[in-house]
Amino acid sequence: MKIDPEYQKLVLQIKQDGEKYADQQMQAVYGEQKSSLNELHKYLGLLYVKNAVNGLLNVTSVQKRAALADVDEQILSAEKSIGSAEAQAVSGILKHNYGDMYYKTAYVMDSGLKAGIKFGMLKPEYIDAAVKSPVDGEIFSDRIWNNKAAVADKLKQSFVGAMNGDTTIDQIGREIQHIFNVQAYESQRLVHTENARVQSAAIDDIGKSAGCSQQMFCATLEANTCAECAGYDGKYFDIDDDSKPDIPVHPECRCVYINVPPVSGWAPQKRRDNETGKDIGYKNYAEWAAEKGINNDNEYENNLVGIQTSNGITVTELSQHFGERSIERDVERKHVADALTNPLKVDNIRTDKQGRRSQRFIGEKATVNINPDTGAIITAWKTSKGKAKKLKGG
Repeated sequence: MKIDPEYQKLVLQIKQDGEKYADQQMQAVYGEQKSSLNELHKYLGLLYVKNAVNGLLNVTSVQKRAALADVDEQILSAEKSIGSAEAQAVSGILKHNYGDMYYKTAYVMDSGLKAGIKFGMLKPEYIDAAVKSPVDGEIFSDRIWNNKAAVADKLKQSFVGAMNGDTTIDQIGREIQHIFNVQAYESQRLVHTENARVQSAAIDDIGKSAGCSQQMFCATLEANTCAECAGYDGKYFDIDDDSKPDIPVHPECRCVYINVPPVSGWAPQKRRDNETGKDIGYKNYAEWAAEKGINNDNEYENNLVGIQTSNGITVTELSQHFGERSIERDVERKHVADALTNPLKVDNIRTDKQGRRSQRFIGEKATVNINPDTGAIITAWKTSKGKAKKLKGG
């Protein structure tokens, strides 16, 4: 059965929206990389001002050991911070885009079929399994940390050369700049490739759940499209065929499988209301999701981001720790939102030994800690019935 061009266009748009979302979310990671580069440049400048002779460093063995130990600590601290930020960002991107691809592909398919489709609802553990699926024995976070270790080694080598008096400040500045440029490229390539993998997994999963038996390989035909991907373009494969090409075919692959709808007659302009037997207007995604009982918790949408707490803090992000603990403790996002906007009690701001500030909002069903300075939700747990009763004056 041929793929309707409009259907194909809508599925491709979902994929492209996911790619844009990934790039937007990674901007904070690139910003942290740039900040680390600036700090190393400052350190270099001071080092050369104090110890350079004729443009080259001239230090004693004792000074050399002390400086290398100092810079080693700075590099490891910077790469640890960058790696943690990147792992958290990529994890959030992949979870979001898996759920987004799954449900919105279902929506596009369902909204154009008179009989509609039946499909399974996502659970957090399904999404986690897709995100953490290993490739060549490594999950995405392993590759992130391997990249950071390689960057740290290259930076150390550059500093050793400078300490030996072999490198001018301009030369080592360019070397470090190049190392950070490569790091940013590696980060971008990783998130693009991993995003293609989870989007492809979501398409496979919704296709199988909806009863699709075939898929069409769709390459993004551009001047730099590789010969292998171009050769697969437009070919049909059985959805359960283990020998079909894996997407991504290569790093930075932008190809996608398009599920062939399980029944013929897909048309996006209208659909049948099975209750009345009449054709009705094309529903938007929000209306369709509400009709199907799909909520943002299931698809990892940040329905908490942007809300304002009772004392005026705007939620800007959800920490990875919060995501993990809310799933582990079975805390519903609607109860988190209620605690922040309609709390039974708001504690005073606390500062821990490391200088990190937090404020606790106790709601009827959930208790939430938030950073009042950044707006990041730190963690959450269920409010005990006894605690809630006491605060309500019961």
